[in-house]
Amino acid sequence: MDLFVYPALPEEHPYMTRMVHLLPDTDRNAPIECKLFNYDLSVGDGRSHIYEALSYCWESGDKPKSIILNGYKFSVTENLFSALQHLRDRQLPRTLWIDAICINQGDSESDGKDVVDEKTKQIPLMRQIYAQAGRVIVWLGDDREDGEKTLRWINHFAGQQGKSLQKVIEGDRPSVSSMEADALGKLCYLDDRSKGDPAEDHQSMRYFVDGNHSKKDLMTEHDVASSKLLQRDWFRRVWVLQEVGVARYIDILCGSIQISAHAFAEGLSRLELPQHFLSRVGPVTHLMKGAPYRPKFDVGSPGTFSLIELLGMYRNHSATVQHDKIYALLGLSADAGADWLKPNYKTLWHHVFREITSHVFPGSFVQTWEDRASAVVKTKGWIMGHVGHVTSSMHDFGQQDITCHFHKSAFSLRETWPSDWMLPACAELVQEGDLICHLQGQSRPSILRLCNDHFSLLSPSLWPRSMGHIQNLSHTFDLGLLDYGHGITLTWNIPMDKFAATPQELKLKQITPEVEGSLNEIELRLEFIAQVMLDVATQVLDSKTSQVKAWKNILKQRGTDVSMSEIYKLAIKVITPDLTSDEESKGFLHREFIDLLLKYSGESAPDVEMLRWACQDYRHYGFLDLLFKYRAESLSITEDVLKAVARNVSAFNMKALLEHRRGRLPVSEEVVKAAAGNPKYYCHEAFEILLQHAGENFPISEEVVKAAAGNPGSFGHKAFQVLLQHAGENLPISEEVVKAAAGNLGFTGHQVLKALFQYKKNLPISEEVVKTAAGNTGFFAAGVLRDLFQHAGENVPISEEIVKAAAGNPGKYPHNILKTLFQHRKKLPISEEVVKAAAGNTGHYPHGALDVLFQYQENLAISEEVVKAAAGNLGSWAYEALDALFRHRENLAISEEVVKAAAGNLGSSETPSLVALFRYRENLTISEEVMKAFARNDGDGSMRIIQILKDYRKDSAVISQAVLEAASENPRYASEMSSFLKRWHSEQSNAGDSSPEECD
Repeated sequence: MDLFVYPALPEEHPYMTRMVHLLPDTDRNAPIECKLFNYDLSVGDGRSHIYEALSYCWESGDKPKSIILNGYKFSVTENLFSALQHLRDRQLPRTLWIDAICINQGDSESDGKDVVDEKTKQIPLMRQIYAQAGRVIVWLGDDREDGEKTLRWINHFAGQQGKSLQKVIEGDRPSVSSMEADALGKLCYLDDRSKGDPAEDHQSMRYFVDGNHSKKDLMTEHDVASSKLLQRDWFRRVWVLQEVGVARYIDILCGSIQISAHAFAEGLSRLELPQHFLSRVGPVTHLMKGAPYRPKFDVGSPGTFSLIELLGMYRNHSATVQHDKIYALLGLSADAGADWLKPNYKTLWHHVFREITSHVFPGSFVQTWEDRASAVVKTKGWIMGHVGHVTSSMHDFGQQDITCHFHKSAFSLRETWPSDWMLPACAELVQEGDLICHLQGQSRPSILRLCNDHFSLLSPSLWPRSMGHIQNLSHTFDLGLLDYGHGITLTWNIPMDKFAATPQELKLKQITPEVEGSLNEIELRLEFIAQVMLDVATQVLDSKTSQVKAWKNILKQRGTDVSMSEIYKLAIKVITPDLTSDEESKGFLHREFIDLLLKYSGESAPDVEMLRWACQDYRHYGFLDLLFKYRAESLSITEDVLKAVARNVSAFNMKALLEHRRGRLPVSEEVVKAAAGNPKYYCHEAFEILLQHAGENFPISEEVVKAAAGNPGSFGHKAFQVLLQHAGENLPISEEVVKAAAGNLGFTGHQVLKALFQYKKNLPISEEVVKTAAGNTGFFAAGVLRDLFQHAGENVPISEEIVKAAAGNPGKYPHNILKTLFQHRKKLPISEEVVKAAAGNTGHYPHGALDVLFQYQENLAISEEVVKAAAGNLGSWAYEALDALFRHRENLAISEEVVKAAAGNLGSSETPSLVALFRYRENLTISEEVMKAFARNDGDGSMRIIQILKDYRKDSAVISQAVLEAASENPRYASEMSSFLKRWHSEQSNAGDSSPEECD
């Protein structure tokens, strides 16, 4: 029999295609006979077309089977031949559109140029062909690997409203009778042309429903069957997207079982399929489920998505011819009418790829290659944040709901831009840690993935989950509010069957050495990636929910260690305050962060700094264990490191440190000294563990004892007791040790002194020891003095310097210390220097110290120097100091020097001493010298003081040229002070209260 030769389609009819009649036969094995004829798609008068369009896979370029077409032999693939066998009716012909038959595919040597031209013209019609078809039939192939049975199960689950597979198996099984099982089997037995025995299939369904299989067996059997059916090539063929994406009525056919596409989609949504099926089956199933709701086809109607969005969804679908990766999507595209999208199979694929990419990224550098599946794009963009959470399920057919965690640089967008986004479908599943970026020229943000030393474009376009946010996005873009300051190098991968997909771990030079760039470009690219990683780390550390997946993915995908040291510094800075926090959950989130950081940062961790920091982990989150887990061999624990550790470590961490180092620690005098002075909780336990570790070699020197005696921590006295118990009479107690105890600022410092007296009755109580106690600013300073008097009695030396130290004590309790001295020594050496020290006390209670002096010392002498000291007091309680003097001496003499001291006071008290002067001396004289002192005052409160002066002496103060010159010489506030005085003088002049000559 002769081979079929295609007649040319009439060029004057742009909507002309071909249809085929599949002739009937009662014999299944009879030769397949078809009639091919021309068909005008534009003729229809608004009525539906009755032809059916076939959606299937060629599966192979080989055509071992043949049919009779218009009386001639016509070769077809084995899969198409099988489809025709199952589609052939026994009595009536079927009108079908089948691409392999209705379009000249160029199998004969004489076809040549005409074939390319015909395909170029017919491909744009395919959208109309499938949209106008009375039905689209999806052929999944023969019944192999339980394909028919799987399709029955899927159809069954489509009828289980709101029930998952798990619920059907567990919850409904007891209520299904044997009779209902039979009926269910008959319902699932949808076609009377089924192979096999119906009774056997009914028994199979009863076996399933009645529970003769265990739940585990049922799930496993079902998953295996579903997996094999859903792994068939049809689901990954790019052309099927258009074929089902525009159709209104679709049926699924596998072997002899035929169900509606809507039922197929509903059934799949209730199956608990593995996650990897979402990107494989979800997109095309989503298109099929929407078929019944599509409006009637209009020739001029655009698609919903742009070509760039469609490529983002479906670029991983397969095509025999590279060009079809793009051309097969035109029927779904909103850009289908654009001139740059006209199909042209004569143009080399990589040129088509480059042209499309250049339109997607206008103004960017784009490069493609004949033998590679990736395009390289050098553009600009702004990394807004990263994917913190992503959810997807088969119920949504691959739609991914994404939560954006904005980076610090994009916080300003949180008011107008949403955090919740979605992807209707994506060629690759988005994962936590992928980056949300607004690329130059795009209307919406894109999803990028860090790939070593560059970025890969995953999805070119995200959609806000709330439609209201779309207007906000448009408004932002219209106003040009986004800054595209960062150069971004990215790859866009459209895998081809003959080109391997680009591995993500490859560096740019391994993919495309031609465009790697200069050393400066490479450095800038890596610096930008480092900054992105730092931004992610900042956000992850600040988050109150776990972002372990995002952080892990970022670390694994990075191609530089440039930012690692900065990230470690950031982690230490952020986590350190939380080590003593009550928020335990935050601590464990931080532990996840550090765990991954150490695991994936190679040898770039600053081990010494990390060790010091990890030993501050008082809540026992296990940071030290992590450090030894990943850095055990490289950690160098020197004396300096151990000193830093001993100064902060808890007993738990000290024990862990010794266990990890198996007792091999350099315990020197400096280390023991640091441990003895450790002010942390339960420091004595860590100190004791260190002592037990060192044993007889534990060094106890005067410096060690001094450190313990001066330990201000709540458990410092217990550290000292550990020394006493260990050394006994051999503990070196010197005057310096007693001074350290007397000066201990802690709540338990006085207990150290008591322990000393119990240990050694004849302690060396020198004037320096008592002076140190008198100057102690701690809460129990007075108690320390009482202990000295209690144990040494009259032998406690009291000198003018000691009383002066008490009077000038800058703590909160100088009055209590003075009282203690007066209570144990009725006659104290109270000199002018002592009273000056009290008047000039810059602490919280200078007035209290003065009150005690007046209380215990009759006829206390108050000299001009004492009043000057109070007026010039630099503390926050300067007013109270001067007020105390006025309360006890109403006739206090106020000299010009005293007023100058108040005018030149450099402190920043809320109520300066000047206020006390005006309060008690309404007629206070303000001379020119005093005014000059005001003008020269460069203290933090100087402008406040000059304002107080104006409030009290608005009209009478003399602002002379000398005063203005003094203001101009003010080291800090020359401009402010001069302007203030000039305005004041101007106000006086306008009021007629000053002579113009005064400022000439």
